Amino acid sequence: MEQNSQSTDSYALNMIRAAAREYNKSDYKFYKYGFVKFVKEGAHCMLIEDLYILPEFRGTPAASVMMAEVEKYLRSENIISYYGRVFCGSTEFKKRIKTFEKWGMEVHNVNQYYSVVIGKLI
Repeated sequence: MEQNSQSTDSYALNMIRAAAREYNKSDYKFYKYGFVKFVKEGAHCMLIEDLYILPEFRGTPAASVMMAEVEKYLRSENIISYYGRVFCGSTEFKKRIKTFEKWGMEVHNVNQYYSVVIGKLI
């Protein structure tokens, strides 16, 4: 029974990935602590559209472990820089910015609505 559950889960995840690519050209990579939603832009740049950490792992070292795995994946795809947007209206804005800075990302305030965070893999 467990084997069928895993194959059903795998099938469902493949359907989600296919739908994401079809509708918004995004892809997803799932990890133990959450997932990342991304779009490759050019040969060496990746837009991180969403970085989701499961609530029970927020504020723990798990988020940093997952980000290290994301960067490992990006390197395997020959990505040298990546970026994402952080919306200023979020109640967690300051906390998120501090986390991105802790990960060594540059923060650029673009306008009153969002900031851009940039990571480099050089």
